[in-house]
Amino acid sequence: MIDSIDEYTDKHMMMSMWSWDPKDVRAGESVGICVRPAEQPTAHASCWLFEKNRFNEYEGPRSLLVDSNYLVPGTRLEDVSGVELYPVPGMKG
Repeated sequence: MIDSIDEYTDKHMMMSMWSWDPKDVRAGESVGICVRPAEQPTAHASCWLFEKNRFNEYEGPRSLLVDSNYLVPGTRLEDVSGVELYPVPGMKG
């Protein structure tokens, strides 16, 4: 497996951590995050959307690949047309 990953990647791995207070997201609301290389401002962003249903339970996350031109202050991931036809892998597989 290690050899497989070694050949699959360029030996760089992005690590990130993001969190929010659970009471900040109410039933019917959502929270999301997008990341893209800072040196490539026009690259598509990898985004994840976490939505709470009416029973106050998280659904998802939904993984999206979003055109960075659509990401401006105030953008809501629920309103963005991302590429959802294919899963965006985090690792090989």
